[in-house]
Amino acid sequence: MELSNKVTYEILKYEEANNMSESRMKAILVHEFGGPDVLKLEEVDRPNPLAGEVLVKIRYAAVTPFDWKTRKGWMQAVSPKSLPYIQGFSHPELSNQQARE
Repeated sequence: MELSNKVTYEILKYEEANNMSESRMKAILVHEFGGPDVLKLEEVDRPNPLAGEVLVKIRYAAVTPFDWKTRKGWMQAVSPKSLPYIQGFSHPELSNQQARE
């Protein structure tokens, strides 16, 4: 069974995203409102949790109607976003790291 180029590309992106340093991470950023073409996979600084917070590692996120409506800018009156923002609100699998005191 041969994988399509798109599937192969998605697997490579996933493997690359899992080989990140302790200070950097991969994220899907939205720099402007619009269709799926405005989604950009980028490397960003990994946030450091403050006291009483946890850093949550998201291995994958679902795309819900809320996500694509937000990406198009339709939800600004209800849930305003400042650009750029990280796409993805539904997280079916979670792991965490507690803040160091």
